[in-house]
Amino acid sequence: MNNVIIVETLEQRRRVIQSVLLTQNMRVLGSATNGYEALQLVETVAADTVIMSTELPAISAIEVLELLNKRQYAGKTILIAAQPEQQSTEAFRRCGAAALIGEDNLPQDLPRAIDAVQDGYAFFPLQTCSDVVELSASNSPHSLEEKLSAQEHKVLQFLLRGLSNSEIAQMMGLSCKTVSTYKARVLQKTQARNLVELVGKLSPATKLY
Repeated sequence: MNNVIIVETLEQRRRVIQSVLLTQNMRVLGSATNGYEALQLVETVAADTVIMSTELPAISAIEVLELLNKRQYAGKTILIAAQPEQQSTEAFRRCGAAALIGEDNLPQDLPRAIDAVQDGYAFFPLQTCSDVVELSASNSPHSLEEKLSAQEHKVLQFLLRGLSNSEIAQMMGLSCKTVSTYKARVLQKTQARNLVELVGKLSPATKLY
């Protein structure tokens, strides 16, 4: 996933995004200043990722996401918000966004969002900007009270696939002790006594990779 489209009205923010992408070996195929231009650009270039502002003229980011879905866009979309705490994270997720980060923490969070999305995970930081992947919808009766960090979520995914601690350690480049620590944190945050109980707490709609 190296080819990117930037959808941003403000030139200064586009420059910031481009400078961050250069450090991630990402190639910018084009940029758009509104949703209509973005949709046209997606049709003409082979972009793996769309990095898009949530504040767009003409049509909203939600509408752009919905139209991308209808057109069966196979790439990922990372959203940037000036005030992420005021955005409807779940609405963006339902429309297919892979990540939502804040403008204030763009230089730090954009590389982390890219890494998470490349590994097949969602990336929606909290207001405190800690790494978070939401595991279930808020209206689920088994909604998790706590949120897991990106690393904890990766460990959870591997556990659900049946991998042992040593196998996970090898795949993630960590020590077995570190993996055990992450596993313990997952159980603690989800208030589950074991993996079987944890699975029962997950939303049926949760997509596990």
